[in-house]
Amino acid sequence: MDKIKWMQAAIGFTLGVLVTAVFLTVRERQSPMAIQIIPPAATATAGPTATPAPISVYINGAIRNPGVYEVAADARLEQLLVAAGGMTSAAYVEGVNLAAPLFDGAQIFIADQAQAAVPSSGVTVSNLAADSAGAAAGATTGLININTADRATLEQIPGVGPSTADKIMAHREDNGPFLFIEDIMDVSGIGEGKFEQMRESITIGNR
Repeated sequence: MDKIKWMQAAIGFTLGVLVTAVFLTVRERQSPMAIQIIPPAATATAGPTATPAPISVYINGAIRNPGVYEVAADARLEQLLVAAGGMTSAAYVEGVNLAAPLFDGAQIFIADQAQAAVPSSGVTVSNLAADSAGAAAGATTGLININTADRATLEQIPGVGPSTADKIMAHREDNGPFLFIEDIMDVSGIGEGKFEQMRESITIGNR
């Protein structure tokens, strides 16, 4: 009798273990998977763009309020003229290039009608042209000022003959003075090769 009870107990225990194992297996399969929240990768954001510092430009000549003015780095001559109160009635307005770019430390001389009538004066409208002191500095150093030199003087520049000298003077009259010595390459017939011949002999007189 005791043996039968023992066997019944053993069978019951075994069945209990099996039932428990099956229950746990089924429960594990039915349990939902844990949800993982993955934040999006950080994207690089462009930093703020620095605003260019204003520049200082000196304007004189046939102008209502000559002086040094502070303007935006990308300002044109038109904005500077507004700040200076505009040109006088005597100004040679036909030669003024209102779209001329400015740069820090430049001097702009606005010629009047009488000055514009002087041949080869180089002051028809000096958009960033040399002042008299700058021209004198060029003469002292032996450099030829391409903004003020006459035809004979221009012909002393290496690679410049009578035809090229005429083209340089015509370019000044049509477009105003050169802002940089490199701008002489805008003249028809003057390329990089000829400019390299001229580089050490020329100046614009204001730097």
